[in-house]
Amino acid sequence: MQRAVDIPSSYLEALVADDDDGDLLNGTPNQCTITTAFGAHGLADPSLTVGITTPVRDAYQISFDVADPTQSECPGPTVMGATVQWRPRGGTGSTINLANATATTWSGLIPQQGDGTVIEYRVEVKLSDGTTIGYPRNAADPYYQFYVGEVTKLWCSDFENGAADWTHSANPISRDEWEVGAPMGLGGDPAAAFGGTNVFGIDLTSDGQYRTSATTYAETPEIDLQGNTKNIHLQYRRWLGIEDGFYDQAAISANSIEVWKSFASAAEPMAAGVDHVDREWRFQDVDVTAQAASGKMKLRFGLSSDEGLEFSGWNLDDVCIVVAAAPPAATCGDYTLQEGETCEDGNGDDGDGCSASCQVEDEGGGGCCSSTTNPAGAAGLGALVFGLMFRRRRRR
Repeated sequence: MQRAVDIPSSYLEALVADDDDGDLLNGTPNQCTITTAFGAHGLADPSLTVGITTPVRDAYQISFDVADPTQSECPGPTVMGATVQWRPRGGTGSTINLANATATTWSGLIPQQGDGTVIEYRVEVKLSDGTTIGYPRNAADPYYQFYVGEVTKLWCSDFENGAADWTHSANPISRDEWEVGAPMGLGGDPAAAFGGTNVFGIDLTSDGQYRTSATTYAETPEIDLQGNTKNIHLQYRRWLGIEDGFYDQAAISANSIEVWKSFASAAEPMAAGVDHVDREWRFQDVDVTAQAASGKMKLRFGLSSDEGLEFSGWNLDDVCIVVAAAPPAATCGDYTLQEGETCEDGNGDDGDGCSASCQVEDEGGGGCCSSTTNPAGAAGLGALVFGLMFRRRRRR
């Protein structure tokens, strides 16, 4: 159990500890009991217990498959329905229902949006036992992203030929463990690169995890923006594992200005911490236009740790600085609440609670200003239940 990098991954470690023949595919002596205990708190692996695959996206279509669960001898719940909660970044959310398109596939379409839009979305799968599984399975960053439209790439690094033009260091210097290579799935790292063979990450070859009581970073060379200073974005693929930001911090800076940081609880969370643990390659778009006025750009991926509980840290692939399309002009019905609008329900209809001019109506069906549910609460509850059993917590 001590090999688990976080509470959800301790489910797999429990199965490994229970295994009696070195083959998890044929089950373990007590796997049904283990699955029931972990599943009650949403901590069992749904690919094993229900047969759900990680959702995939094709343009605006979001889908996932339900195959025969690996643990077929332990009958689990079945999929009863699924939704996609989505929103333009900075805009108002909406929900679509996924349909059972085939015997094994659920899918649905997010409405098309204008070029330059960054869409954020998450998938909620409802099971027959009353529980819900959310994707991405990362309570600290619970929405996927994708960018609409074409971009002009100004600079990219895919690490297939190394990272000789990057710099990296740590304090103390002995804890600089950045390296380029094929990931090996150690300590929560990915088992393969997003594209090609190599990634740039912290400790790919030892135990896969960052060191305690250290500050470390990797920095790009100075990037010439070739005269472009508007609509400059960082777009890259990330596999990041780090403890709740109350204890350990991951951050991105552009020209020495912080532009993104990992989730941090406002007060010491103890066993209920919301750790940032990616379980798949995640696309991330960061608008760095405000830092581009000089026509040059340096990016830094940093990490600071305290004296205990380490995760996989940064794993980077396909890091690019791009010129993005200008965001679409605001119009009523575009799901983005703009100045002068008091509601935004994604359509131009009257009589649904939000008028055709995006003003709240006195009477209506409440179509305005839909909201979504933060999945961090459920994950936090699971963490609280199992925290005293599986995780050590230090005192400051």
